[in-house]
Amino acid sequence: MNVTAQKTYRDEEIILDYHKYVECTFQDCTIVYHGDGPTAADECKFQDCRFDFRESASSTFNTLRSFLHGGLEEVAVDVLASIVAPDEETSPLRVLEQEGNARLMLDLGRVDPNDFSGNGQPAP
Repeated sequence: MNVTAQKTYRDEEIILDYHKYVECTFQDCTIVYHGDGPTAADECKFQDCRFDFRESASSTFNTLRSFLHGGLEEVAVDVLASIVAPDEETSPLRVLEQEGNARLMLDLGRVDPNDFSGNGQPAP
């Protein structure tokens, strides 16, 4: 794996496959991932970048999308939840089902209703 540290990229196409970036800054870049090899970005900053998933990575996203819209919502949500928090007990993603419809909810924990006004905005 190629390792690059503390470098700034501007208006470039950056390939993630087989690269590790440490404390790098990416400005107005196209970030490309093919899904062919490992990658890592440790303490990097991404400013106004576009992410382009190609080949195997694109196929994976398309498969998840088809699961989500094709009757396998729970499978897609479980995969996404395992990415956010591998331990099911601590995952902030929840599936709410009502009348045959499923929604993905991000659970941010307990909220004191006195902290918010009637329209959901923070109280003054």
